Amino acid sequence: MDPGRGIGPYRLELGLERILARLGRAGAERAVVDLAQATRGCTVRAQGRVVRFTWRPEGLWVTADADTGAVRVLAAFGTSGPFVTDRGIRLGTPLDRAEQLYGPGAQPVECELPRGVRARILRYRELGIQFTGFEGAPPYAGRVWEIGVFRPGVF
Repeated sequence: MDPGRGIGPYRLELGLERILARLGRAGAERAVVDLAQATRGCTVRAQGRVVRFTWRPEGLWVTADADTGAVRVLAAFGTSGPFVTDRGIRLGTPLDRAEQLYGPGAQPVECELPRGVRARILRYRELGIQFTGFEGAPPYAGRVWEIGVFRPGVF
């Protein structure tokens, strides 16, 4: 994973259509998301609408602006996976380890999700990378469950 650039062969500069062509539309879940609604329980709110494609078996998702198609975030998710960041963070790594390796300066975002689940996002705007972990019961508590890359300075 390259902050601000991409995940494996899936690069932000490819744009939505070429990312979709590489991953394939078959099996992809597609949803249009109202960001104001989706971030209503978060300490940092977002506006606008995105289209989100999710490939659960591959553990990947991409969001793009619903009107322009501009890619916003490309992310890997799950409890494990083949992807590793430029500083050695992978899915399942303790979230505090990501913070140690990437240093201070993350924009923390706390979210109250459905069913009483709490998420913590460490967003490194200047690098173009974010890490999401969940609070609660082990084995997932405090571990990186999602790593997203985006163009630096976008959020």
